[in-house]
Amino acid sequence: MPPVYAAALEGVERHGWRAVYPDGEPAWSILHWAAMEGHPDVCRRLLASSADPRCQDDRGWSPLDCAEEAGQVEVWHMLSQAAANETLSEVPASGISAASEGSSRPEEVEVLPPVLAAAVSAVERYGWHAVHEGKSEWTALHWAAIEGRSAVCMRLLQHRADPLQPDNVGRTALDYAKEAGHADTWKLLNESIQVPVAASSAAAQGPSAYPMSLRMPPREVRR
Repeated sequence: MPPVYAAALEGVERHGWRAVYPDGEPAWSILHWAAMEGHPDVCRRLLASSADPRCQDDRGWSPLDCAEEAGQVEVWHMLSQAAANETLSEVPASGISAASEGSSRPEEVEVLPPVLAAAVSAVERYGWHAVHEGKSEWTALHWAAIEGRSAVCMRLLQHRADPLQPDNVGRTALDYAKEAGHADTWKLLNESIQVPVAASSAAAQGPSAYPMSLRMPPREVRR
């Protein structure tokens, strides 16, 4: 690795991505370089330090663009998934707070029924699929949806909870939120399924199929 990029990698891992590459300042970064050169191990280390796969250089290119242009398929898939995850984490910016709808108390684990608190804790520790394995069963997400607990839903969604997973009678969390009239919770769940579905489809079809919200437009000038 060239010394300048070795130093940049060390700086990011020691101080964090934002300390080295502040928001709002377009610049060519080590992630652009690693994407263009096809170094998935370097990309992985940078992403672990909160590197932004959608950051732009001074000509508007993102690391995703660089990987696509250079034909680095493995790196492109890695960065596209990271970008999808970041977009999913931004879904609650539409106005859903950390407090329970209709309640002034924060939705901490302690205020949940014990069995649900344990379920949420397990998902946050091990991941949704490790806990539920795609089985048709009642989950914490079904409960949070029917109760209109958007903040709990968000915590589960951040660990890949599936709003379309049916319970033992074939009903999904989306079904319960709609039936109970929890519009904000339903909207959160509905919006959350769009990013993973789009990302999965794009991964199967290649860079040109990736959602435009996560993929920069083609550039005539190539680095």
